[in-house]
Amino acid sequence: MSASVCLLNYNSYLDTIECLNNLLCQTMNDYSIIIVDNCSTNDSLNQISSYLSTKNIAFSFHSYENSVLTNTKSINSPTKVFLIACLQNNGFSAGNNVAIGFSNNYLKNEQILLLNNDTVIESDFLETLSNEYNRLQKKHNKPIALGCPEYNYFTRHKSHNGFHYLNLPSALSFANPIPPYYKYICGACLMVDNKAPMLNEDYFLYFDDIDYSKKLTRLGYKLASTIKTHYFHKISGHCHRVGLFGNIE
Repeated sequence: MSASVCLLNYNSYLDTIECLNNLLCQTMNDYSIIIVDNCSTNDSLNQISSYLSTKNIAFSFHSYENSVLTNTKSINSPTKVFLIACLQNNGFSAGNNVAIGFSNNYLKNEQILLLNNDTVIESDFLETLSNEYNRLQKKHNKPIALGCPEYNYFTRHKSHNGFHYLNLPSALSFANPIPPYYKYICGACLMVDNKAPMLNEDYFLYFDDIDYSKKLTRLGYKLASTIKTHYFHKISGHCHRVGLFGNIE
């Protein structure tokens, strides 16, 4: 099956380039990479473009503002990487929605993978995750939302097995409180099909994956995880992807 990998960048091009370097070496062939720059204030766009050009990776460049995408005629060209510059920073959910919408409207790939740009993966990661997605979807005979184990990039200790559990203080922080210890898929690595809904853009940062997991469950998706692959997460870069704490480079 074909897949779109959605990366969100904000002033963190070093992380994005390292992630790209891993994504471009995957054993899976039928996939696209959509990089959404969340209105970076540093040299991210130029640095990412220069990296792709130096590596002789064909890519197309687009800008996005007020739901309008530019340069759409180039989308049908045989490119693997699509770089989209958002001219407004509306947060984590909104940035990922730009990538999801782009994939569904123009690429028509069957699987969507939301992947944090500060993650490091092995060369068979996409192939294994995609195969596991197909296997579990057939097993349960229903749509799947899939995660996998996360390891801390720096300590190499396991952070979780693909699922997080909402604790009591966090559960009570919602406008409509939900039961504590709710199991949800971590948004750092979350695969769905191309019929999955958009994320709730009311969440600028944090709790977006909890809300999304609840929405998917209501729509009949089964939350699942596989231990056949994993990823390493730098973790601290999350706030910087949406510009909460400013620049890091």
